[in-house]
Amino acid sequence: MLPKKVKIGPHVYRIKVGLDKDAKKRGLAGKLDWEKQEIQIAKDVAPSCQEEYLVHEILHGIDIHFNDDDLTEKQISHLAKGIYSVLKENKFKL
Repeated sequence: MLPKKVKIGPHVYRIKVGLDKDAKKRGLAGKLDWEKQEIQIAKDVAPSCQEEYLVHEILHGIDIHFNDDDLTEKQISHLAKGIYSVLKENKFKL
């Protein structure tokens, strides 16, 4: 089960399961909306996929707030998969 919100830097992002029309149209599995302070995660996927997508979007938030938005989508994806794997294999609660 995903948390209802996450704080990244000075901002609290509400976590919403379900994507808006724009995200669906673009074929996204997750979306971080900085202006709305919201993270959207795809609804019709396995819970483990939702968790990994959440880690991915959190990394986007970290990149925006602490790294001048310098990471590529590929870098974010690789980091998210690696971090998610470590968290799951070591039984961290997500």
